[in-house]
Amino acid sequence: MDYIHIGKIVATHGVAGEFIIQHVLNKKTNLDKAAAIFIEEQKDSFIPYFLESSKAKNETEIICKTEHISSKESVQRLVKKECG
Repeated sequence: MDYIHIGKIVATHGVAGEFIIQHVLNKKTNLDKAAAIFIEEQKDSFIPYFLESSKAKNETEIICKTEHISSKESVQRLVKKECG
C-alpha cells in the first residue's frame, strides 16, 4: 500500500499521550477528516493509529491524540517516526 507522507512525530505533548506532528501540508490544519494516521514503526512498516483528536498548533505542527496511547512514555518511542 502507498502512503502519503504528511510529516513526522517531533515531540510528546503533555502527559496524557498526545504528540506533535511536524507536517508538510503547507497550511495551518488539523486532521479532523482523517480516521487514522499511519506511523512507520519499522522501515517500510506503517501501522495505523486511530485518531481521537487533532488540533493545529501552528502553521507547521499538529497536536494529536490516538487510541491506545495514554502516556508520555508510550509516545516517546514514536518520536522521530515518519507518518502518513
